[in-house]
Parts: sequence; structure tokens; C-alpha cells
Amino acid sequence: MADITIGRYYEKNSIIHEIDVRVKLAFIIVYITLCLVSVNWLMTGFLGLILMNLILLCRISPKAILKSIKNTAIIIFIGSFINAFTSDGRVILDCYILQITDTGLNKAAFVFFKLIFITLSSVLFVYTTKPMEILKGLKTGFNIKSEYAMIITIAIRFIPILSEELRRIRMAQKMRGLELEKGKAVKRLKSSVAVIIPLFQAAISRSEIMADAMDVRCYTGGEERTELYPLKYRKSDYMAFIIIMLMVGVCITIMI
Repeated sequence: MADITIGRYYEKNSIIHEIDVRVKLAFIIVYITLCLVSVNWLMTGFLGLILMNLILLCRISPKAILKSIKNTAIIIFIGSFINAFTSDGRVILDCYILQITDTGLNKAAFVFFKLIFITLSSVLFVYTTKPMEILKGLKTGFNIKSEYAMIITIAIRFIPILSEELRRIRMAQKMRGLELEKGKAVKRLKSSVAVIIPLFQAAISRSEIMADAMDVRCYTGGEERTELYPLKYRKSDYMAFIIIMLMVGVCITIMI
């Protein structure tokens, strides 16, 4: 859970951070769609080049971004590598029943990079966008009701909080002599109860505190609520929209 990126935000002074959240949401939807429909290495490489430039522009350490997807990358690699055994072509390695072909390896690498780019773009969006900005973007950009947008935002914001709470509980239990990573699976499962129960208690306690805070601030929800800082498009946002359209145009040209 320490590597979970949902709900985390890196405070940086960059162009990407300042772009309107609605533009970011539009970009992430378009980018993921282009990655999924990509049919050749040229288009995938072009999308990867765009992502690399965005990572540099956001001024967040590439090492931190890559570290956040290391566990996801393993799952993606295993899922993608299955293609190496399920495609026809010249046999490179014969493993009795299973055969690895050159076409399969090419397809496996192609799928791997597409999914990695999708994951990295999602991580980049979360790292450069505050949870409350996501709430505003969902309300104004997608016309989602205020109550539903608030529920989504609170859920996203709770993930890193619970991740940090879990880390503290684990450290506290280890200091008390509890062995969480030793022994057989059944023993480790029993030991995990000493972590899971306090975690649920902490989650319920934090939920009650948040509910009381919202009551004190007279939060009632509803569409009549106004924003203290309403979203407004700036010149940089319009330029970002133009760049998105150019990206789509280039990808369509490559596909044709």
C-alpha cells in the first residue's frame, strides 16, 4: 500500500500543475483511448514521446513516478507476456507444450508498453491534480451531481491517508514483537488481524471526524452550492486543447 498513487498530490510549480483540471481530464481520456486503439509501433512511440515530455514538464522526479508503478508493471508484464505463447510465427523457444514465437514477443512488448503508458499517464494526472480540483472537474466538466462528486473525492482522498495509517500500525505492532512477515501463510494471516482491526477502527474514527467537520461547516450538498474559486479557462488551457487536437490529428494520420 505504500506504493499506491491514488489520492497523492505533489506540490510543484510547473505548467502541468497550473492547467485546468477539465483540460487534464479531457487529455487523459483522449490519451488512454489513443493508447488502446494504437495499431503500430510508430503511433505507440509517438504517444510515449508525448508522455516523456509531460513527465519532464511536471518537474516531478521520474524516479518517483516509476517507483509508484513497479508493482503494477510486474502484473502488466506477466499479463502481456502471455501473448508470446499464443501467437503464430517463427518459433524462438520451444518449451514442450508452449512455444515462444517472434510475433508473440513483438505483440507482448507492444501490449506491455501500451498498458505502461496508460498507467503512467494516470499516475501523472493524480500527482499533478489536487483531489478538490478533481471534484470541481467532475462537477463542471462531466455534469456529475455534487453529492456523487463529493463521495468520489472523499474516497480518493482517504486512500493515501489509510495507507499512511497502515504503515504506522504495522510499525507499532512490530515494535511490540508481532511477526508479520515470518512463518507459514496461516500464521501470517492470523497475525494480520492485529493490523486489519486497528486499521478499520482508524478508518471509522476518521470518517466520524470528517462527518462532524462537514456538519459544523453546515455542508448540505445540492446544486445551489457555489464555488469560492470557480474554474476559469486561461490562454494556457486553450493552448493545451489545441495540443490535444494536434495529438489526435497526428495519431489519425499515422493510423491511416
